[in-house]
Amino acid sequence: MSKVEVEVNDIVQDKITKFKGYASARIVEWNGSVKIVIEQEASEDGKPRPNASFDIDKLLILEKGPGFECKPIDINMGDKVQDSGTKVTGIVTRIIHWSSGCVRVGIELEHKETDKQLEEIYWIDYPSRTLVLEKCAVKRTSSESDPPGGGDDPTRERYNF
Repeated sequence: MSKVEVEVNDIVQDKITKFKGYASARIVEWNGSVKIVIEQEASEDGKPRPNASFDIDKLLILEKGPGFECKPIDINMGDKVQDSGTKVTGIVTRIIHWSSGCVRVGIELEHKETDKQLEEIYWIDYPSRTLVLEKCAVKRTSSESDPPGGGDDPTRERYNF
């Protein structure tokens, strides 16, 4: 029996917490881990409930959605990028694909002693506001296995430095 992977648009439930809802986004992190953002249905009075992200391999598929393809992008983990609007600069450590088709790049900020406290991860819209300053010159080693969830998504590369 082949394993069916959770995709954006599926109805899923976390195996441990029983948190249940619509898989609205896929996050690929620097270390190769893959998380799914789950949005819950509105409360009985119509108010939104909080969403949360979970490791993909900890989720059960309750209902398959219409499918979703994470389109390849021209940015890799480790690239130095800048938000073309705010000029905030950092290193790519996360990429998120939303069900709406929106892609955002998460960066670890370059801190200077004069900086005030900034967010741990800063998100930039791709491609409209993402300017690549320097490509990461790294390679994937043949001994590395695919991250949890498998597949050939090019945003899932893991690197050795």
